[in-house]
Amino acid sequence: MILANYHTHTKFCDGLEMPKTYVREAIRLNMKTLGFSAHAPLPFHCPCTLPIEKYEEYKNVISQLKNEFSDSIEILCGLEIDYIPDLWKELEGSIVPSSLDYFVGSIHFIDTYPDGTRWTIDGSNERFRKGWEEIFAKDSSAVITKLFKYTREMISVMKPSIIGHFDKIKVQNSKKCIIDENDGLYRAEVLETLQAIEASDCVVEVNTRGVYRRNEAELYPSFWILELMAKMNIPVVINSDAHRASELVNHFEYAADKLRKAGFKSRVYLTGGEWFSVKL
Repeated sequence: MILANYHTHTKFCDGLEMPKTYVREAIRLNMKTLGFSAHAPLPFHCPCTLPIEKYEEYKNVISQLKNEFSDSIEILCGLEIDYIPDLWKELEGSIVPSSLDYFVGSIHFIDTYPDGTRWTIDGSNERFRKGWEEIFAKDSSAVITKLFKYTREMISVMKPSIIGHFDKIKVQNSKKCIIDENDGLYRAEVLETLQAIEASDCVVEVNTRGVYRRNEAELYPSFWILELMAKMNIPVVINSDAHRASELVNHFEYAADKLRKAGFKSRVYLTGGEWFSVKL
């Protein structure tokens, strides 16, 4: 199995180790490619993101690692960039996505409290419910509609190399909250989003973090979504969303098996600036 991971967080954002530690582990694992994807700087306080004043240092460190280990592994410099409609132009101007080897496009924030504080669909269930109640007045349909509307906008406006964990909102299901994957609206929004992906040049990540961190049986995206994607021939890449070096290829074989069962014959990996397909 060709091993590559493009969703990797280090101490530059909310990861736990410095980049070189990941590189050494990747070489030990005989990985072909390692892509770093720090959470991109945001123009509001967020403890998980790369501070804007550290952005150039981050790029320089990854560049140095590329040169130092070029004989052993391909290193790529990327970001995980949040799509926030009212801030996208500002973000695009400060981080210049075209200067990166690739980037992961993700949705973490979909609305704000009256005082301007951003509400995230990620994080604790308690914080999630607070926004659901105070911003959306417990209207689950409005949350789902806005999330997937923004996802489709992200595909059109940002044109990310990789679409990150696009159904991550289901992490809130563990507390029997408000997200029902069997709901007709939810499934219709997912299908419309997949159709937008099908018409784009984007690759969808199959993210294993929920499996190895939360003991969830489902990957991101869920199996029923993977089945739809297989029928639509949407390309997928397996990512671990690593926050420490020991997580770089966690549950990749599990993900590959799920993909085969969903109907996929291949997955893709990025090398030399191009996507290549490899048999599962």
